[in-house]
Amino acid sequence: MRWWREEARERMNLIVSELEAVSTYVSREFHYIMSELIGVYGWRHVDTIELWDEPGPLKARLLRRFGELPAVILFWGGYELLGAHEREINSLESLKCAFADDLHWWDEQTRQQKHRGLSMCDIILATYAYALSDFFPDLAATKQVAWIPHSASSDFLLEYNENPENAIFLSGALHPLYPLRCQMKSLYDRHTYPIVFHPHPGYRCGYQYDRDLRVGRGYAVSINKHRVAFTDCLKYRYIVAKYFEIPATGSLLLADCAVSEHLTRLGFSEGVHYIGVSGEALEDKIQYVLSECNRGQVDAIRRRGQELVWEAHKTSDRARLIHDICAINQGANSPFRVRQGPASVTGINAQLL
Repeated sequence: MRWWREEARERMNLIVSELEAVSTYVSREFHYIMSELIGVYGWRHVDTIELWDEPGPLKARLLRRFGELPAVILFWGGYELLGAHEREINSLESLKCAFADDLHWWDEQTRQQKHRGLSMCDIILATYAYALSDFFPDLAATKQVAWIPHSASSDFLLEYNENPENAIFLSGALHPLYPLRCQMKSLYDRHTYPIVFHPHPGYRCGYQYDRDLRVGRGYAVSINKHRVAFTDCLKYRYIVAKYFEIPATGSLLLADCAVSEHLTRLGFSEGVHYIGVSGEALEDKIQYVLSECNRGQVDAIRRRGQELVWEAHKTSDRARLIHDICAINQGANSPFRVRQGPASVTGINAQLL
């Protein structure tokens, strides 16, 4: 299997993204993944705006920068710019991949831009690939799709806390898109249970990670101080990064069970690695995880959850998965293939399970 990895290293793979900007974003998950692709797997990088602002044809710009054309070009976002350069992008013989995080949209223009950008690429790498058919059924039916789930960066890999505060840590944005989170927040407001609320600092760049305790390692330490931490999956059933970040810190993952089917594919077993919860049984599960009678069981679950994430769901694992998928598709005799058409979600294989 080593030969195709070495062959992939010899051919230039390129990431087009706003790498510097995401290094100060509210989450550095994607910055860690891209940095790993560059530092460990030899990918090259060009800033999205810089690439499109340079004069001359696209091929000439790439040759001027790198001395060769990429075998693989991975567009990390920037959908609004892809459409404006569709003819030039289509003229490249490179394998063209698009990394897609949130699949929903706020207006029709955004929907069209996202659809057009994804349509131009050969492979869609998506954090919520299993939900692609809910938003873009035509792409799910015709494109090659790989599932690249969210993951936990090194910010969250903390030592297991043997004696945390017996409380539930609640964090994240509050919006009707998060109905179960809002339900939990209402319990916090009524002081019904020992719930600690961490307001979301805002979706933006410019955070100073070395001093802002609301993000990065400071945020992870706050989770680690509590026996239990909660997350939900929005109304879209997204397995958001908190599903991995919480157990990575050693806190118990108390999570919306609406995505239990997909969590199972990632190796998470309910009652073994996390506690699933729904709106109907929310208070019953809260009482269970906070009960001193269940402390031994809860501590065992949170330890197993941490072990699972550390073993298979770190940002370094996702970088390897992206590299393997893109490198694999460079050769016909590769050990793994990205399938096309209906039920094409793949990428979670023996590397993860």
